[in-house]
Amino acid sequence: MSKISESELKSLVGGHISNSQGVDGGSLSSQREKSLDYYLSERLGNEVEGRSQVVSSDVSDAIEPLMANLMRIFTSSNELWRCEPVGAEDIDVAEQATNYINHVFYKKNNGWLVLHNFIKDALIEKNGVCKVYYHQTDKIEREEYKRLTDDEFTLLVDDKEVELIEHTEYVDDNPSNSTGDMTNPIAQDMQSVAPMPQPDPLAKPPMLHDAVIHRVNKKGKCVVEGIPPEEFLIEARAKTIDEANFCAHRTTKTRGELLEMGYDKDLVDMLPSKNQRDLNSEVSARHKEIDNNLGRETNDYATEEVDIYETYVKCDYEGTGKPILRKVTVAGETAGTILDDEPCDTMPFVSMTPIIMPHRFYGRSVAELVEDVQLVKTYVIRALNDNIYGINNNRLIVNDSVTNLSDILTNRPNMVVRVKGSPSDAVQSMPVQSIGDTAYPLLQYYDSLKEARTGVTKVGQGLDPDALKSRTASGVNQVMTQAQGRMEFFARTFSNTGINDLGRKILECVIKYQDKEDIVRVNGKFVPFKPYEWKDRCDITVTSGLGNGNREQNLVMLNSILERQIQALEVQGNPDAPIVNVNKIYNTLKRIVEAGGMKDVDSFFMNPIEGMENMPEEEPKEPSDFEKVSMAQIQGENQRKILELELKNKQLELDRTKALYDLELKAKEMELKYQTQIDQEKIKNDTKLTTELMKLEGQMRSAPSPQNPSQQIDVPQPNPIDISDVNAPAPLPKLPPDVPKQ
Repeated sequence: MSKISESELKSLVGGHISNSQGVDGGSLSSQREKSLDYYLSERLGNEVEGRSQVVSSDVSDAIEPLMANLMRIFTSSNELWRCEPVGAEDIDVAEQATNYINHVFYKKNNGWLVLHNFIKDALIEKNGVCKVYYHQTDKIEREEYKRLTDDEFTLLVDDKEVELIEHTEYVDDNPSNSTGDMTNPIAQDMQSVAPMPQPDPLAKPPMLHDAVIHRVNKKGKCVVEGIPPEEFLIEARAKTIDEANFCAHRTTKTRGELLEMGYDKDLVDMLPSKNQRDLNSEVSARHKEIDNNLGRETNDYATEEVDIYETYVKCDYEGTGKPILRKVTVAGETAGTILDDEPCDTMPFVSMTPIIMPHRFYGRSVAELVEDVQLVKTYVIRALNDNIYGINNNRLIVNDSVTNLSDILTNRPNMVVRVKGSPSDAVQSMPVQSIGDTAYPLLQYYDSLKEARTGVTKVGQGLDPDALKSRTASGVNQVMTQAQGRMEFFARTFSNTGINDLGRKILECVIKYQDKEDIVRVNGKFVPFKPYEWKDRCDITVTSGLGNGNREQNLVMLNSILERQIQALEVQGNPDAPIVNVNKIYNTLKRIVEAGGMKDVDSFFMNPIEGMENMPEEEPKEPSDFEKVSMAQIQGENQRKILELELKNKQLELDRTKALYDLELKAKEMELKYQTQIDQEKIKNDTKLTTELMKLEGQMRSAPSPQNPSQQIDVPQPNPIDISDVNAPAPLPKLPPDVPKQ
């Protein structure tokens, strides 16, 4: 098997585009266009001239309250995502990753708007789609320099990110090796001491340089972009994006944008331009109410638009029989021109739907649940309007022989109708029966049907003035809880599918492509982040504030939890006990602040970890009277023992000195008695051994000085006893003159 050819790749990509879900003219595109028309309350196309043409807005009335509640749920906290550590040593890394991916989404991207469009597309057009990728920008800055030396100029232009635009060089009239201004007295003294060396006529004179440069600052960031549903294509039988063999982002680019992206001009000139008739029907439906002329045909080359497909296709690219994911950018629906072809790791798309259909990619939208309700209510409301109009302007039976027809045909208040004879014989009205008794219950039925399908109720929105009168408090609470359960089901579906996948994509993107340290302000401090060190060290979970009940109920529950935590802490008696500690209490306080609609938790409570670092050292406490008496007793006892030890040491020293003299005296006596030579070295060794034994015995008798563990006792130390070296020979006693000396 050989590597895939360019023609085979074009054919493969073109076939995927024409057969994919979401292509123009398909059933999916028609359904989404219909949902947009219903959301915008566009006319149904069956209107009759002279009759009511009102359109009910049930789809919009269901979508907007859901949007308000869902956005409150997901944006009530600063942390849309929470990273969990993989191992015990990854706790700090997970905390940093949590702060950073939320910062990337909300600060470096317009996170609130991206999330809003992501959710709204899903509620109206089945699936919302987002794209996550790393965008590298080359920002060019102009810089101007004056009077640069040769070395400075060389160092400047040698920078790879610097492009020299203008350059002027000239001879330095005051070289750096001169002694300076000769009018200066110091310079004159230097000249008198050491005359200036004569310049070498063959050497090149020093030059100065004036330069203008363009410096390229390469910056990159993780981009989170919402994609209109009609611009996303996926394989027809795909169940998920990761399992699909083909995904594509269809968009339009101007020829000028393609040139800025680095494509060759000859290649850009060959691309087919986009015509007005090629405009997507979904785009037309989205802009129908504000712009009737969506054509962008122009004769300007730079702004002429071209259809571009950024496709991600799995194929046997190397001819090994194994599918490889490739990013192939083509122009035109038939993939007539390949702009680039490169390998990639994953598809950069995430998607979510409010109502999941098992075993298929596209689910159902909330708009689909309400479209039939809006259609029926539109018909009923039009009939009511026509009925009321007929009652106010009913048809007449006129005898034209006795009635002035011009008076009948002209209808205005207080107008006179001229007749001959009896008015009852000239003009009679045709009775019109009111349909209100039938229409209004029908409208109420369809309203209740819409509430059951979407979970958006008048009671939940506070729009039912008779709710408290007709229902008990428990009944109202039950209705609101059931409605909120439906809404929370949508929220949990979003959080566990598209929003969770979005957080994973952001983390994956910054870990793979951000190779530089980024300094971000978190909790009032500037913290350096190194995403390239986080690989395989954290996981993503969603902490979106989901819970049962409304905000007031959540606050009551959190306050109750806080009371129980404080009680448990009092029972434990230790703030660092494992069941409840200060960190658990801080988390509860943080949730209370967020449930109250305030995100700046640090303005109210300090993180216990930071608080412990900033706490001052505790000063020693003043001892009590009992402690003072106890310390005095301990100090007195220690002094008594120290004195006893000193007496024992002095007695031992005296005994040792006496023993030395006795030994030497015995040696002299033996020498005088036997007139023999005594081995002086043996005596010294014996004396030294005896001395060491006496020292060891004294150490064994003496006890160590007791110490007070809590307080240092200042006791005057005894004066050291001056003891001569025991190894030195003792002076010999004076001998009588008749004893011979050795």
